[in-house]
Amino acid sequence: MKLSLCMIVKDEIAYLDECLDSIEHLVDEIVIVDTGSEDGTWELVQRRADIYDQIEWTGFCDARNHCQGLATGDWIVILDADETISDTTGWKKGIEAAESGEFDAVAFVLFNQLPDDQILNSDRIWQVRMYGKRPEITWIGSVHNQIAHALQQHPLNKKEAKFFQAKVLIDHKGYNLPREVMKKKYVARMAALAEELEKAKDPKTKSYYQFQTANAFFMQNQYDDALKFIRDCDFKNMTVENAYSTSLMAVHCCHILGVEKEGMKYAKGMLDMNPDESMSFLMMGLTYLSSGKFQAAYNFLGATMAMTQMKGMQYKYSLDQHYIAAACGEAALNLKRYGDAKELFKMHLQKYQTERIVQLEAAIIPMEQAVAQGMVGPNGQTPPGATLQASLEDEAVIPDVRTSGLVSPSEENPSDSSAPK
Repeated sequence: MKLSLCMIVKDEIAYLDECLDSIEHLVDEIVIVDTGSEDGTWELVQRRADIYDQIEWTGFCDARNHCQGLATGDWIVILDADETISDTTGWKKGIEAAESGEFDAVAFVLFNQLPDDQILNSDRIWQVRMYGKRPEITWIGSVHNQIAHALQQHPLNKKEAKFFQAKVLIDHKGYNLPREVMKKKYVARMAALAEELEKAKDPKTKSYYQFQTANAFFMQNQYDDALKFIRDCDFKNMTVENAYSTSLMAVHCCHILGVEKEGMKYAKGMLDMNPDESMSFLMMGLTYLSSGKFQAAYNFLGATMAMTQMKGMQYKYSLDQHYIAAACGEAALNLKRYGDAKELFKMHLQKYQTERIVQLEAAIIPMEQAVAQGMVGPNGQTPPGATLQASLEDEAVIPDVRTSGLVSPSEENPSDSSAPK
């Protein structure tokens, strides 16, 4: 079986060599189509590709279809210039699946790197990256182009497309950019997304572009527009993965816009869709915290931190426990668990110097110091306006709501609400 790497590029001189170094030994030929580079990429393409061409840009699907049309292989592998293959553990099994004739395509794990100054460091998704070359298998969409749609429409067995999941890891750097740069990228996509949404021929395609449009609004910080759009989204025809991501955006929008009751509906929907994902617990915890339900917030945020510390566990979303510690600490503070709050704030400050958390952590002093300074009266009560004290008997125990039994079914059970409609 001959394997062709197909790539479309433009001004990727910073990434292209590293990308090709990671995969050239795994494929039989490299096919690259340049769409108007001006930074030296086109010259690099001519040195490293086996087959190459330069065309005018008319959209993603046109460029990808032109590229795979140049390929001479039996199967196509797709990689973008800002991606590298970092783990090939499942490559052999992926090739065996392709050669078996039982599968229409092979999916790899796409690891999206995100800015490290936020609560979400990265996410992982399965994505089709290897498929058999057939005339009827072509890309669609001028933005967020897809190949899976054609594979589902034309399955090899004439009944249903079968996808094999190979443990091959792709590192994607394209989202790890300054916020203003990302914002400009999404502004440029809005017209094309509106066009794709308008011409969508079936409910699943329409719901896919609803998800992508909501995401574009969200990435531009247009939270009001994003939430209004999400309310009209067809969740039933979305994939579970896209419905989950849309609900995640909705929770953030509701929090920013101060509509916590609506946010709880989406947060509970996330937990119903994926009760084993740490992000589901995080969104429940943050929503309870902003609603003033501190015990529930402490339970859920503590569970999130416990999940992030479990060795060998891999979640779709990679969360930063140092970031979460601030929210968990605020819940502990409101519950008067001063020792826990201080330790959680310290954990946050190991990585982030958030001014508000610096002030809160500094305000909490040990109980014996408070007694020595006369800040705690003979009856153990703290005088009004006194500095918060941390009891030396308190321990920063990270609660796990999944086993603690501390959640009241009437008010705080996350599974008592159906997914958003």
